[in-house]
Amino acid sequence: SFPTRRSSDLKTIEIIQSSGITFEVYGYENFGSFLASGETKTFEIRSNVDWEVDVSYENGEEPWVQIDPLTGNGSSTVNIIVDPNEDSNERHAKITVKGAERTVEFTIYQNGISSSFNVYGYENFGTFIAGGDSKTFSISSSNVTWTVSSDSTWVHFSPSSGSSSSQVTITVDANSGNSERMATITVTGGTESVTFKITQSGRI
Repeated sequence: SFPTRRSSDLKTIEIIQSSGITFEVYGYENFGSFLASGETKTFEIRSNVDWEVDVSYENGEEPWVQIDPLTGNGSSTVNIIVDPNEDSNERHAKITVKGAERTVEFTIYQNGISSSFNVYGYENFGTFIAGGDSKTFSISSSNVTWTVSSDSTWVHFSPSSGSSSSQVTITVDANSGNSERMATITVTGGTESVTFKITQSGRI
């Protein structure tokens, strides 16, 4: 008869069979932010299987990232190309790389454009003369579109809009009345605005 096998005599043998699949994504870990003016950065795929790259955005943004190449088989360098960001706000997109039922995701960030907007030179205008007059103030602007407007039809501007630094001339029509009159000037640049008042003498 055969001896009884005790449970302690049993041994488990683990057999590991390699799938032979290689799929690694690297080189994106220290990207930092992309320049607002647009920039290209690269990451690496080491693979022996088919792979694809996808880009997704939040809030229905218009596409601003291009991937080259989008698909492949085998190892490759992949370019991420971002368009210029014309907004002052930072933006981001999610990059998804898929291969052999494996997925690698990472997020890229792009800086917003640097902008500035200042209005000066109107503080000491004094009173415009009754017979018609012109005075000039200055707008300092970087990457900001601006407009100038008034609540009065007897006030005119040259130029009345722009997207860079400029001097603006205010010209007032002759005042045919005896009373002094006043107008409000509004200069709007991006989300900022500056408002001031001008006064014109009445006819003597």
